[in-house]
Amino acid sequence: MVRLTLHQLTFPRFYEKLEERSNRFITELQDIIRGKDIQLNHCGSMFTLFFNEHPVRNFADARRSSQERFARYFQKMLERGIYVSPSQFEGNFISECHNDDILKYVLKSIKESIV
Repeated sequence: MVRLTLHQLTFPRFYEKLEERSNRFITELQDIIRGKDIQLNHCGSMFTLFFNEHPVRNFADARRSSQERFARYFQKMLERGIYVSPSQFEGNFISECHNDDILKYVLKSIKESIV
């Protein structure tokens, strides 16, 4: 398995394609959360949602996020078959196996789960 993973990383434009897919996902996610007191922190293909009306720049900011809202979001995502990180202090990752159909379903599920 490790050899297969390392081999895939050598595919032409692997990282560029992952970055393009991640950027499309993040752009759509930003539209979904706009005006909902949710902060999106991301870097490349990693992202985290914080249920917080203020920017989250450090652990103290993150701790001020609503654990109750995150717990409801987490449970609703599980009901849709999506296993996000179980804490809003952890990151989520987009990988090569997340094709456009999967990412569209994830975005639809996030939209339905962030109440």
